[in-house]
Amino acid sequence: MTKARKAPQKKTQQSQNRGLKIASAVFVAVGVLVILSMIVSSIFTVPQPVTAPAQTIPTTTLVP
Repeated sequence: MTKARKAPQKKTQQSQNRGLKIASAVFVAVGVLVILSMIVSSIFTVPQPVTAPAQTIPTTTLVP
């Protein structure tokens, strides 16, 4: 008697699930990095003080 061979299993579904998990992990990691960079930039950004406009010095003109 010969041994019965099992039919080869399809691995496409498993590789698709793995790819989907990797893609979602990368997406989440990029989102976390963006949020962290926004927080860090808001901490280290110093607001610029509002300066008064330069005042002109009144000068007298000599009229001959």
